[in-house]
Amino acid sequence: MSPSTFPDDSLIGVVKSARSYLGGPLEALAFWSAVFLPFCLLGLFASGFDGPTDYFVFTALVVANVAAVVIGHDYRQ
Repeated sequence: MSPSTFPDDSLIGVVKSARSYLGGPLEALAFWSAVFLPFCLLGLFASGFDGPTDYFVFTALVVANVAAVVIGHDYRQ
């Protein structure tokens, strides 16, 4: 590929700037979410699964927990 087919350098600069500005708080939020989301899962297990909505909530919480672990794994290292 030629360099002219890459996205605009200003867009790349904006993305890098946003990541450097939001990276720390986002990692912190993800880390602490990864710590507390399993307690929500325990509460869901304790109350039982009554219908399809509970299974959807369970799946959403597991996906959110995995995403939080991936995003927040470098927090304070």
